[in-house]
Amino acid sequence: MSINPAKANSGTTETFLTSLVTNAALLTFQVGVFMYLKQHLGRVYSPRTYLPPPDKRAPDLPKGLWRWIPAVLLTNPHEIIHANGLDAYMFLRFIRLMMIIFFVFTAITWPILLPINAAKIPGGDDSDGLDMLSWTHISNAAEDRYSAHIIVVWILTAFVVFMTRREMLHFVHMRHQFLISKSHAKLANARTVLITHLPDALATEHALREWASFVPGGIEKAWIYRDTRDLNDLFEEREKACKTLESATSSLLRDAIKAWSRREKSHEKEVKHLKQVEKQERKTLKHMQN
Repeated sequence: MSINPAKANSGTTETFLTSLVTNAALLTFQVGVFMYLKQHLGRVYSPRTYLPPPDKRAPDLPKGLWRWIPAVLLTNPHEIIHANGLDAYMFLRFIRLMMIIFFVFTAITWPILLPINAAKIPGGDDSDGLDMLSWTHISNAAEDRYSAHIIVVWILTAFVVFMTRREMLHFVHMRHQFLISKSHAKLANARTVLITHLPDALATEHALREWASFVPGGIEKAWIYRDTRDLNDLFEEREKACKTLESATSSLLRDAIKAWSRREKSHEKEVKHLKQVEKQERKTLKHMQN
């Protein structure tokens, strides 16, 4: 079986265009659904604008389909950290980093590598369509063109390393500023230290306070967590005893209700019988008087 290169190239181009149109349609549909839901489901997409306390609420984003994107990316970092925390801010920084990296990759590779790959080579193959943009279009007669790919890879790798290091330094700085801020210092998790494997000599609150006397201002409260495995076994036994007692109480109440019901029915029968007897006696007495 023989393969026609012209048909293969044509099929590749048609496949790419079909995939491009299909994915563009799916992207348009998904973005449209997201935009619609974002405008109507505020409790899902913007709950922090009205659910938290007033001093912790995030400002409302601008109305419109696209105006909220630059507002999110250009918002003051301190406002994001105050309303949503450091994790949310760093996630936005990560999205911004990815946008910058992909933009730079596109801005460098397209105008440099695509023309080099697509340039006609004397004595080369007659590829057309998308194959012209691939580096497979570079024949052995023009191997020096591969140097452009190597140089671009070096540049982009250095750029990614530089951006990653820059973001890591920024993260360390922001985390340091966040941890020493007054708002974070007021939280319980910023003032609580867990110490494990304490010796028996420090297994009391008084001993812990003496040991931690070097801390400026001392310690406010010491909680001692002890080995409670035996207590857990006793608790399970207590639960079983409680269930047995509840079952016995329920059975006793059920039997008492049944006995009371039988007694009520027996009493009703006796009362009914006495009424019938009295009625019969009145009839007999009346008949004797007549």
